[in-house]
Amino acid sequence: MVEQELITTIKRIGVTSGVVEVFYGSSDPLIFIEFNDEDTGVHYVLDTIQLGRLCHIKETYVIGNITLNNIKTSEGEEQAGKLLLQQGEGMKKELLQKTRQYAKEINERAGIPVEVIDEIQGRPGVMTEHDQNMWHAAEVLRGIDDNY
Repeated sequence: MVEQELITTIKRIGVTSGVVEVFYGSSDPLIFIEFNDEDTGVHYVLDTIQLGRLCHIKETYVIGNITLNNIKTSEGEEQAGKLLLQQGEGMKKELLQKTRQYAKEINERAGIPVEVIDEIQGRPGVMTEHDQNMWHAAEVLRGIDDNY
């Protein structure tokens, strides 16, 4: 179900059309379903599907024979990306069906035409061990503590 916040925003600022699309996260094993309107700059995440893990430091997630928190080389990163692509392709039919449902609901509730992009956009991203360490260092330097 589309949250009322998006419908209110669409009506309040006068969005006249939009696009609902599915795309891979660039650094996390996630798939997003998002509403976009390039004319007004409105973008809203409708749904997030987790293919892997979100916490880079604390958790482990395995896809095939690859542990995502222990990728040391670009070859391992590429291999994990391929496995995530396969996983995404396996979900494609359901994802596009969900996307069409979101578009239909926005069309009905907000009264605007909504286009659906029928392909999963982008490529899935994962982090190497070096990327994870650098991410954690940046969080610590910014004062974000991960004591949970």
